[in-house]
Amino acid sequence: MTLPPNYRPPSVHGIDIPTAGNIYNADPSKPLYRSWYEMSKVTGIYKRCKDKKSREDCGCKPVDIMQEHPEFTDCKVMVYLVGRTTPITFRITYAPVMKAAFQHQNFFLEKPHLVVWVTEINGREDYTLQTNHSSYLDNINNDKELNRGRRFYDATGLTFVFYGTGLYHFRASLGEFDSFADVSGYFTIYSEDNGLNDFTFLLIFFGTMVLCLILLLFGFIRAKNRLLTSIIRKEIVEEVKLKSD
Repeated sequence: MTLPPNYRPPSVHGIDIPTAGNIYNADPSKPLYRSWYEMSKVTGIYKRCKDKKSREDCGCKPVDIMQEHPEFTDCKVMVYLVGRTTPITFRITYAPVMKAAFQHQNFFLEKPHLVVWVTEINGREDYTLQTNHSSYLDNINNDKELNRGRRFYDATGLTFVFYGTGLYHFRASLGEFDSFADVSGYFTIYSEDNGLNDFTFLLIFFGTMVLCLILLLFGFIRAKNRLLTSIIRKEIVEEVKLKSD
C-alpha cells in the first residue's frame, strides 16, 4: 500500500497520537500526519527533506521508495500489508560479505544456527513474536553474558502477530557472539484493521443485547395485551349469553 504523506505510526498514547521521530513519505509542503496534539507537533524529524520546501527537493530516487533502512524513511512510500491479528512469518538470511570462491572453508563454514534480536524502532509494543526453540537458542537466552539482557530468536522463522494497526518498523541484529561488527537488517509491515477492535466489538455486543431485550419486552407486552383483550371479549360474550337466557 501507499503511505499517506508525512505518515507516522501510532504510539502508546493512542492511534491518533503519533510521537515517532521517523517520518515516512515525507512532504515538507504538507502538515504532519495526525499532528493534532502538542506531543505530536514537537516530534518528527525530517532527514533528507530537512530544510526543503517540497518533496521534489528531497532528492528521493525511485529505488528509495521501498528502502527499509531508517535513513530512507523520508523517501519510503510503499509497504506490505498484513491483516490485524493474522500471523505472518519472516525468514532472515545473512549473505556472506565475500564471494564463495574467496572463502576459506576452514574459517567461513555455513552456520548451523542463525539467531537475531529484534526491536521495533518506533517504540511499538502491541505485537507478539514467537520462534522455533532449540537448545542452542535456550542456552543463549539463559546466559546473561551472551544475550546482554536481550531476547534472541531463531532467524529462520520469526512469527509476528500484530494487535495494533499501522506501520511497524523492525530491526534484526546478530549478536556479538556471531559477528565482530554491527550486522543489522530492517523490514517494515503495515497492519490493516481487518475486523472489529475490542472496544467496538463490546459496543456492538451490548447494543445488540439491549435491542434484543427491548424487542422481547415489547413482544411480551403485546402478547399480554392480546391475552387480556381475548379474556375480556370472552367474558363479554358469556355475559351477553347469560342475559339473553
